[in-house]
Amino acid sequence: MAASLFLLPGLAPISAFAACTNPAGDEGNIVYNGTHKLIQFCNGTLWVSAGSDTDLSNLNATNLTSGTVPTARLGTGTANATTYLRGDGTWTSVATGLPALTSANIWVGNGTNVASAVAMSGDATMANTGALSIANSVVSNAKLANMAANTLKANNTGAAAAPADITVAQLRAMLGTGTADGTTYLRGDGTWATVATGLPTLTSANIWVGNGSNAATAVTMSGDITMNNAGVTAIGAGTLGSTEIADASVALIDMAANSVDSGKILDGSVTGTDIANTTVTVGKLSATGTPDATTYLRGDGTWATPAGGGGGSSLTWATASITGAQNNWAPAGASTADGIEVSSSVAANITGLSIGQTNGREFFIRNTGSTTITLVHNSGSSLAANRFWIGANLALAAGRFVHFIHNGTNWTYALLGASGQNQIWSTCDSPGLITNYTQFTGGAYGCSGSVTITQCVDGFTRYTAYNEFDGCPSCFPTGTQVLLADGSTKSIEVLAVGDRVLGRSGVNTVTALKPTILGNRKMYTINGKVRVTADHPALTDNGWGIISRELYAKNYFGNYVEVSLADGAKALWQTGMLQPADMVEFGVGDKIAFGDEGFQEITSLTYEELPGDTPLYTAVLDGDGTIQLDGGFVFIGLSGTQLDKQAANTGVVAK
Repeated sequence: MAASLFLLPGLAPISAFAACTNPAGDEGNIVYNGTHKLIQFCNGTLWVSAGSDTDLSNLNATNLTSGTVPTARLGTGTANATTYLRGDGTWTSVATGLPALTSANIWVGNGTNVASAVAMSGDATMANTGALSIANSVVSNAKLANMAANTLKANNTGAAAAPADITVAQLRAMLGTGTADGTTYLRGDGTWATVATGLPTLTSANIWVGNGSNAATAVTMSGDITMNNAGVTAIGAGTLGSTEIADASVALIDMAANSVDSGKILDGSVTGTDIANTTVTVGKLSATGTPDATTYLRGDGTWATPAGGGGGSSLTWATASITGAQNNWAPAGASTADGIEVSSSVAANITGLSIGQTNGREFFIRNTGSTTITLVHNSGSSLAANRFWIGANLALAAGRFVHFIHNGTNWTYALLGASGQNQIWSTCDSPGLITNYTQFTGGAYGCSGSVTITQCVDGFTRYTAYNEFDGCPSCFPTGTQVLLADGSTKSIEVLAVGDRVLGRSGVNTVTALKPTILGNRKMYTINGKVRVTADHPALTDNGWGIISRELYAKNYFGNYVEVSLADGAKALWQTGMLQPADMVEFGVGDKIAFGDEGFQEITSLTYEELPGDTPLYTAVLDGDGTIQLDGGFVFIGLSGTQLDKQAANTGVVAK
């Protein structure tokens, strides 16, 4: 029978072994004993205690027999094959499939292990179809698989295919047909072929000559000269005229004795350029008098002894007469003469001299008239190359002369300082220049002295006294690094005559050296690198400049120094081709030349006081006269003019 539950509030306690009576019950019946507060069930024989309500509160899963609790007891709602028990005790349907996801996004676990929607980025991206694309320029060599040694990536299959690692031999095969080996070369038509060596055949006595289409063509040499197949040339008979004979190339030895008479020489056809040097001896000159060691050929065709002794003239003079100011003056005959004798009917200015001059050209101007002629300093009325750069205008009085030299830029005194000196004339016997000087004899550090120059020109002597020059020449200290032409460096104290150094405009050669001392000056340091005295010129973006124009005028410009030449001889050198007024002063914030073209801003300029006998060094340079120091700072060398070379073992400089 079905199980029944009876509530027996007044039932007396019974033994667990009593029969299912009192009350009567069938197997499976359950009763509640209200007296004893417990549940009993009939096991078919006895009412058995099922536990008290206290026991029910302590039930756990082990107390339940499998299959005892139906699913409907677990929650609300309908429990069936389509529902699941939710955490809130409800039987409900569960949504199937993934949640919505933005186009082309993927689920990726983030840093907190939660699936997050992101778009694929970086070296590769993905479309919403799942197609992956590798970005341009992201596959480096390191990301490629290793290749076999000496192979290349290519496709040598002759059809579209994946790249493969091919060998050099396979590459050669791809470049052309034929056999690629040590005897073949790749021809323009894509064929590995043997190159024919040697020249093609050439007809006897022919030569290869490029024709008008730039193609080598075999021709026979013809015209004035022919050539046989041994390469021997022959000048054709009657082919040489006067135009084919080089000027001054025919000497006496080339002429048969008595072969040329006056009838064979066209009147006026023989000029100086047609006569070789030294071919016309004194005996061949038509003149009266006796030619010997005491006579000179006078303009009237007479051998005579000149007045004033046997010295004679060592210069050739052109002559000119002017009647007013002369700009870019180009007197006739001056381009081939040593000097010009000029007179003027009125007081006149000459602002420039144009005689085809080149660097180093010396020239004299003598006033043979009675009126003063003024040579104007740096006048804009003449071209720069023709101007006189003499510090101030020079009034050339009657009977006076002046000696110039062209420095490649303009005319300046061959003996600097002449403009302020008296010129005393007398006769002399030995043309030339003798310079007596005492150098480094006075001053606190031996950087002063005096110079006396005696010059004998054209039978006259000019005495010019130079004295009271003071100051040591500007220089650089020991350890200053000079940039050489080969890119290496050399300390300035071991620089030698003949060394090739880098200048601003190219390579310059050291022609002389000058060691000296600091004296009573300070040593300046530019940008913590190059060290220099305040009076040494450097190239700036505003032209040549110095730290102190006052010191430059005192210690550098117009100073005299003795320099050492390549053969060990000495020479007197007067410094300063650049006028003090034309120099700019530079300091912090200005720019100094650096390297071949650039400039570097001066960010620091400091000085220190060192002992007066601190050794310094500088050099005389050819070319543009500049030198790069300590990484590229551009300075000028010992600029100025060499007065003359000193005779061996004497204190005299002799020309």
